[in-house]
Amino acid sequence: MGNNEPLKSEIGIIKPAAARATYYSWKDGVDPKLTLTKPTFYHHRLAILNQTGVDISQPYQPVAVDDEVYNGDLFKDVFSVGFLRSAAD
Repeated sequence: MGNNEPLKSEIGIIKPAAARATYYSWKDGVDPKLTLTKPTFYHHRLAILNQTGVDISQPYQPVAVDDEVYNGDLFKDVFSVGFLRSAAD
């Protein structure tokens, strides 16, 4: 586990829910410093840091797995080869 990657079980415990939403938007590449007021950013940062050890003041760095970067998109390869596509496509 890198310094930017908590266990999946830790993500669900982030309280309050607004801080959890901030975590997810940060992980999607949104800089929370640009979307939150300064006091709210530091409140969420502290909550996330204390509960998971993740510091959202740093850019998100995906963890390398088996020479590929895992970014949470588990079905990317499935859709790219045509499986599970609708008949309308």
